Amino acid sequence: MLANNESLVIGFWNWTTPPLSVSFILFLAFFLGCALGVVLSIFYIFRLTLKNQSLQRKLKRRDAELQKLRVNSLRGLSS
Repeated sequence: MLANNESLVIGFWNWTTPPLSVSFILFLAFFLGCALGVVLSIFYIFRLTLKNQSLQRKLKRRDAELQKLRVNSLRGLSS
């Protein structure tokens, strides 16, 4: 990476960069890719956490309902 001192100009539509070394451009692309991956992972984990909490609440309601049905059925057998 340090041995590559050539300058490179990148043009994208009507925008161009000043002359930058190829190694700096590669490092910048790697860094931006890592940063984007971390940000997307954080949003994905947040979404999964919300879904998990929702499913936990639903499971507690179902467990309470099941326990209530068990108690009611046992009361009916003992009468």
